[in-house]
Amino acid sequence: MINTVLYTAGQLDVSKIVNCNILLAEDCKLNAKLLTILFEQNGISIQVAKNGSEAIEKMQLNNFDIVLMDLEMPVMNGYATTAIIRHQLSNPIPIIAMTAHARPFEREKCLLAGMNAYISKPADENVLFSTIYNLVYNSACTVANRTTATATATIAVTEKICNLSYLITSTRGNKIMLNNIIKIFMQQIPEELAALAEAIEKTKYTNISDIAHKLKSSIAVLGIAVLKPLLDEMEQLGNIASGIEKIKQLNDGITVVFNKVIEEMKPQMVMQDAYVLSV
Repeated sequence: MINTVLYTAGQLDVSKIVNCNILLAEDCKLNAKLLTILFEQNGISIQVAKNGSEAIEKMQLNNFDIVLMDLEMPVMNGYATTAIIRHQLSNPIPIIAMTAHARPFEREKCLLAGMNAYISKPADENVLFSTIYNLVYNSACTVANRTTATATATIAVTEKICNLSYLITSTRGNKIMLNNIIKIFMQQIPEELAALAEAIEKTKYTNISDIAHKLKSSIAVLGIAVLKPLLDEMEQLGNIASGIEKIKQLNDGITVVFNKVIEEMKPQMVMQDAYVLSV
């Protein structure tokens, strides 16, 4: 009889999934790095595919136990990738959808597309590992979703924007890993803001929506809750291809907040670099 108890004294028994062969389909470097660290520090190795097409190629060359599937990816998104896995490859492998979307219908859409579970990003460690265990060893097709609180878009100049508690927990407080994640964030955000500015200038609503969605994943990792309502509204306006002037206003606010985030993270980066040099 399979032991379905996954927690002992509130702690996850990670040994139950340590032998899983996991494929992560994720185009965001920040999310891919964070999840890789999360698994590796628990003795679990994973392979990463940067888009759906690459995920299909890896699946044809390797035998995986489960797929963690980002829904919004270039080249081939999570829905199209799942359709190929189910209908062309005829592969019943468990698939966990991972997305920053908070839309209520997204969960049902994922299940109808052939996925087995749905988890919000950034993933809660216990929810993620228990869902993997249930799908691989228990054949349980349950949907897991972590509710996140939204914050007001108004913030005082002296108020801290970032909440690193999730990141500190996910990296077990490892200062080098924490530093690496923050560095990726600092490199990635200016590129995404530049791409967003270009999309707004050229009124490319689809690109605006895609970038706003991607930014939500990044801000969740660093706990920048104040930006979520702004990005939610921008993504919605992009989806309906309307309100470019409002989008411009939202982008001004987003840029101001990100500039403050960069300033807020500079002491953290200096402190982490000093630590690395001392070890």
